Amino acid sequence: MAPDLLAPPASPSTAVPAVARTTRVMSCRANVVVVGEPSRSGQQLDGLADHAIARLHQLEQRWSRFLPTSEVSLLNAAGGVALQVSDDTARLVTALVQSWHATQGAFD
Repeated sequence: MAPDLLAPPASPSTAVPAVARTTRVMSCRANVVVVGEPSRSGQQLDGLADHAIARLHQLEQRWSRFLPTSEVSLLNAAGGVALQVSDDTARLVTALVQSWHATQGAFD
C-alpha cells in the first residue's frame, strides 16, 4: 500500500532527527541534510553535517576551474602532460571519460 502523502506529520515523539546546513560551493548553493535514527544525538548529526560541508569545500578546492591551484585547473594548464592527482580527481576524470564514451561524445 502506498504511503498516505496527505497524512499529518509524525508526532514529536516519533519525529526523525535531522540537521540541515547550507553553504556556497562551486558558485552554487549546496544544501546538506543529515537524517538520523532517533538514537543519534543532535551533536552527532551536527558533526556529520559539518563533515559533509567540509568535504564539499575540499572537492571544490580540487575541482573548481575558477581556482588556479585546483587539480582541474592544473590539468587544463598541463597541455596533456601527465600530472599526479588525488584519488578523487582520478575517479572524477574516469567517470567523465566513461560518460563521454557512453553518450558517444554528447557529454563533453
